[in-house]
Amino acid sequence: MAEDTDVSRSSKRVSSVQRIIEERLANSLFRSLLCTRFHWPVSNWLVLLSYAGRQSGRQYTFPVAYEQFDAAIVAVTPIQDSNWWENFRDPSDCTIWFRGTKRSAIGEIITTEARDAMIVEYFERHGIVGWILGFGGNPATGGDQLDRAKQDLAVLRFTFEET
Repeated sequence: MAEDTDVSRSSKRVSSVQRIIEERLANSLFRSLLCTRFHWPVSNWLVLLSYAGRQSGRQYTFPVAYEQFDAAIVAVTPIQDSNWWENFRDPSDCTIWFRGTKRSAIGEIITTEARDAMIVEYFERHGIVGWILGFGGNPATGGDQLDRAKQDLAVLRFTFEET
């Protein structure tokens, strides 16, 4: 029993340290890069998402890992680790810095059958994200991993508005 407790404590500690590094260092650095002409080292993996909170109206801006599907941007995020995705329960306006260009978009949570295919394709293209999120690469290749991914992840689609 003590061993399980030690593992969960160390996991929480690592998770807390990772979150601090992400929020204080990485997000700040990527936020600075993604809206400049120096975006290219990270813009194949990250976009800068900006939106107003549903209830607070407060403006939030942070980098999000993405994959491009047709003319849309798709992001996945762990439901338990964040709640920003809840702002897109209903289609909502947002701004995305995509490959150095600021664009207006509509974001929404995907709950249809297309969601499962998006999860599989997302992790096929970005296996490292699967590892980071604890799915060992692509959930489609590992039994119950896809079922767990369906339960644990929010899938969001951002569609660019015509200019």
